[in-house]
Amino acid sequence: MEQRELSTIAWTSRLLTLRGDLAKAATKAGFNVVKVDCRRESCVAVAEWQSFASAEQGWGSILNQSYHVPCGITVALQETPNPAARYQHSVLFRCDPEYRHRAL
Repeated sequence: MEQRELSTIAWTSRLLTLRGDLAKAATKAGFNVVKVDCRRESCVAVAEWQSFASAEQGWGSILNQSYHVPCGITVALQETPNPAARYQHSVLFRCDPEYRHRAL
């Protein structure tokens, strides 16, 4: 197999695994996974909550989820002008080996 094919297989596997793990967290915490996009050494997911208040209360569930991909996780919430509206934020999964070692 060519390197490009192996990379595509690894990317697809990481994407599917991460989607499944996030779906478990979403079910427990009450948010929706809008999308997951993986690149060579990182993935970005978009989580949507009923409101900013629900995101503030539940975002820790994203960090506490057991993931099957060896990535560091960053979640950042930014205040919104309408706290009662549905709220979306990004979740960054850094999967490059150098970052994982620094994060430990």
